[in-house]
Amino acid sequence: MAFHIESAPNGAGRIVWDGESAHAASDLLVLPQSKKEHSALEVAKEFLWNLLADGDQLAEVVFREAEQEGISTSTLNRAKSALGVKSDRQNFGAAGEWRWYIPDALKIGKKEL
Repeated sequence: MAFHIESAPNGAGRIVWDGESAHAASDLLVLPQSKKEHSALEVAKEFLWNLLADGDQLAEVVFREAEQEGISTSTLNRAKSALGVKSDRQNFGAAGEWRWYIPDALKIGKKEL
């Protein structure tokens, strides 16, 4: 059933039934990805690709610059996964550091995102 809400004469809201809907209940349960979320992921992917296109970066630099761009850690990690970006730990102990990079196989034929 379809409905809409309108103002009643006393100023309160009231539900007005419009009859049968063309949508099945199961269709309404599948929520599309919001444009805001989609665009945030696209911004993060472009940021990450551009940052790593010329070579690997320290993970702490990636996170810091992403934060400065307003990209959340969770969105950055989703972009990393979507692009196929890899991370490796170099050195051991206190000298160890994580670096993010785009594998060479992904760079071939892909000049920019």
